Amino acid sequence: MRKSVEAAVNRVIAGEGKLEFATKQLDRYRVLREKTAASQEEYDQKVLDDIQSKVDLQQDKLVQAAMEALEIGTAMMPTMIQQYIDRKGLTVKVYEEQKQEALAKLKQAMEDERRGRMLSPVSGVVLKRDVSNERYLPAGEVLLEIGRLEDLEVEAEVLSQDVVRVKRGDPVSIYGPAIGPKPARGRVDKIYPAGFTKVSSLGVEQQRVRVIVKFEADDLARVRKEQELGVDYRVRVQIVTAEEANAVVVPRSAMFRAADGKWQVMAVRGGRVAKITIATGLMNDSLVEVREGLKPGDLVVRAPESRLTDGASLGPGRSHGPATGCRGSESVAGRRQRSNRQRLGG
Repeated sequence: MRKSVEAAVNRVIAGEGKLEFATKQLDRYRVLREKTAASQEEYDQKVLDDIQSKVDLQQDKLVQAAMEALEIGTAMMPTMIQQYIDRKGLTVKVYEEQKQEALAKLKQAMEDERRGRMLSPVSGVVLKRDVSNERYLPAGEVLLEIGRLEDLEVEAEVLSQDVVRVKRGDPVSIYGPAIGPKPARGRVDKIYPAGFTKVSSLGVEQQRVRVIVKFEADDLARVRKEQELGVDYRVRVQIVTAEEANAVVVPRSAMFRAADGKWQVMAVRGGRVAKITIATGLMNDSLVEVREGLKPGDLVVRAPESRLTDGASLGPGRSHGPATGCRGSESVAGRRQRSNRQRLGG
């Protein structure tokens, strides 16, 4: 009761401060209104604030008076009980029964106090607060969302035709503006068993599957220190599904389909271009592994034009686009961009 009275007194003090502030504001706006420096609506609002402050202060004073009366009554209760005991001449047995009743009430009060405590299952930060003021809520209502930033993970939406090649434990490169200039390493931790339909930014309906990627612990610590990475940030990922060392590679732009559906490139042979059918292996967004048809050091036209024909000369004065050499000593990882929109989850 003493704490309740103290709280009521503090509310009265706060109400007096609010009333004083509202009165000053009203006086200022009255002067401004007389000088037509403030609108009638603003002046009316200040009048309303002043009246509301007076009403709130009066209510706070009534609450304070009620709490003080209850405190006096509470303080008198032990004396009243003792007088009642003396008057009735209660026996030891009655005292014992009352003691047991009091212990039962104490036990119930302690149980209510225990239930009133909320303990977080993790030591983290509040990510979202759904309830911020006093109210009665049903059981199970969400009050807070709490997360550990040390447990950040990536939730990627991968096309269903690509996710079939993804396995748990596959290495992942996590990059993007939120990560910084140096990509972070991760591993595929979970692949959801069910997909969902989503419309892409181009208006195409796609079937996607959620894939959870966990950061490598040291990389996550580095990124959080450098970039202040948080929850629901957007990143990009590359999932390594296959890898081939010492592969012969050409740019993807150098390939085109033949009439029979096979892949071909325009290779340089003795100063002229020739259509060469190739057998491809791993393929990512920029490079393609060539298993048959070319050898290290061969030159190919990087982006052949449609008017470039088989046997055309590449002599002086003629240009059909830049040529690039096949590289035979570079490790090529079969990587695919899984999604343009990723979400970090805590």
